[in-house]
Amino acid sequence: MAMLLAFPGFFLALFLTERLATHALALYPASPFLWRASLELRALYGEFSNRLDLLSGYTLWIQIVFISALFLSLFLVAQTKRGPAVCFLANHVLVLAGAFATLIANNFMVASFDVAGQTPDSVFFALDFHLNLPQVVVLVTGIAGSLYSHVVVLSAARRDQKIRA
Repeated sequence: MAMLLAFPGFFLALFLTERLATHALALYPASPFLWRASLELRALYGEFSNRLDLLSGYTLWIQIVFISALFLSLFLVAQTKRGPAVCFLANHVLVLAGAFATLIANNFMVASFDVAGQTPDSVFFALDFHLNLPQVVVLVTGIAGSLYSHVVVLSAARRDQKIRA
């Protein structure tokens, strides 16, 4: 069960790190480490951070409690009979969330359908990817977590099918 929760836990831990680094900048704005951590993670979690700031009224303690409660509830649900299915869903939702956040951070836009205005290398989408290390790590671990959740759910389904037969 721990492997099924590895990616959601990692995703939420990085999100919490981004929130802490951003709020720590208010206390020590001259820290190059805090600026780098905040900016690198902000590229991935910027949209989520903006929404969480609005919901919490910019209160750090409420944000910490919310992110921790989210992981704790996922951990408790994972201990139930339907835990692998919930972890399967959580892994896939967070991979999609990370992918869309990466696209938003890279100013993803649909290219024009005007053929004359198209560059030779962009037919449908204007993609200009500049992925930083946290984005790459989140996407790779998310894909690995999703693949592992597929293996777990499919093996459980095969085991249940053999028991019924």
